[in-house]
Amino acid sequence: MINWHDPIFVWTAVGTVAGVVGVFLSLYVIRVTKGARKAARAAERAVQASARKRGLVEELENVHHKADQLGALLQHEQWFAVQMRIQEISAICSQILSRWPEGLSVEKRGNLTMAAGLARSIGTRISASEFNASERGKLVTTQLRLSDHISGALGEARKVEERTLQI
Repeated sequence: MINWHDPIFVWTAVGTVAGVVGVFLSLYVIRVTKGARKAARAAERAVQASARKRGLVEELENVHHKADQLGALLQHEQWFAVQMRIQEISAICSQILSRWPEGLSVEKRGNLTMAAGLARSIGTRISASEFNASERGKLVTTQLRLSDHISGALGEARKVEERTLQI
């Protein structure tokens, strides 16, 4: 028989009920914590993916800027600086293709490969000693094509980044 007037029995009953409630509350908190941890990890992966995309866009902006500088250097016939820019453009394009192979479509990766090839062809042409107006025009045209190929890849990377940020 239950004796509610006995203080030890009451304290035992209250303690038992509190213990059972505590167990259920602990199980609930563990479940919520696991869900929060999963959500935090998913958010961290999304931030890392976004940072990688931003890195790709920044690298493409950098190489695009160097391609524009290459055009100015060609116009001013600063051949040593042209050679330096060609090496930088070629190296950066190779690094982009190695570091972010999934960041661009096959076509845009091909554009970067083509841009690096065009940069090398400019380097080959300027190693010949004499230039006439026609040859300078060909160099500038080649530089513009190089810049267009990089611009296409940059545009695609920005589009992917913008879509990723909207999600």
